[in-house]
Amino acid sequence: MEWQIVEKYLKEKELQRMLKYSIKYNSIEKDETQNQVWRKEIKSGDMIDVNLELAKTLGDSVWVQAKIKKIRFDDLLILDFIFDTWQNKTIINKWSIRIAQLGQYTSQICQQKDKFKPMINVDSCGSYWWNRSTILDICDREQSNIIVKMARIGFRIYCEQGKQKDKMGQYDGWSSSFDEWIPLYSSRIMPFLTQTMKKEIENFIESPQNLRTLDQNQSNIDKLTQFKESPLLIASYTG
Repeated sequence: MEWQIVEKYLKEKELQRMLKYSIKYNSIEKDETQNQVWRKEIKSGDMIDVNLELAKTLGDSVWVQAKIKKIRFDDLLILDFIFDTWQNKTIINKWSIRIAQLGQYTSQICQQKDKFKPMINVDSCGSYWWNRSTILDICDREQSNIIVKMARIGFRIYCEQGKQKDKMGQYDGWSSSFDEWIPLYSSRIMPFLTQTMKKEIENFIESPQNLRTLDQNQSNIDKLTQFKESPLLIASYTG
């Protein structure tokens, strides 16, 4: 009897500790997801899509991929965010609406990133904010027993208007001493201008009049971006 009391106490303590690292969940969500068969078949080692808050934004969310390390108390999934190791909340309820089958929400962005090549411009999240950046190199590395495509990110873009210079040319941004290897599928790497110009571009493209007069608005966009970036290019990046 004493051992049962101790065991119950230890389980309660473990559960309380795990909840500190859990992604927000409301039990009412189970009403929406309990009939999804795939959730009942989830097991350790499976990969799933998970909805997280996008780093350094005002509540924006993004779907990422994660591996289930283990399952505790039947419903709590302990996750390995292979591509987003910065994420400190690594536990989620398997009935949460914030998870989905692998690829349901991430396949499109992963396919887009698979086309990224060295020297392409992207938005990337550094220690403090989103930066216009350049992919300098891409290679494969083994991580969590899978091959992960890594991108060497330079938090700068090379351009004629750049105020600084290195062996690759004039640039605007941070020097090579701040370069970082980041998993290509990480939410810290996003298509060019989708984060660094998010508000300005949304304001620009929401008006049909603006879209009809893209060429006439060339100077307005250049003024916003501080660089000679075609509105057509911006529209293509932002959809």
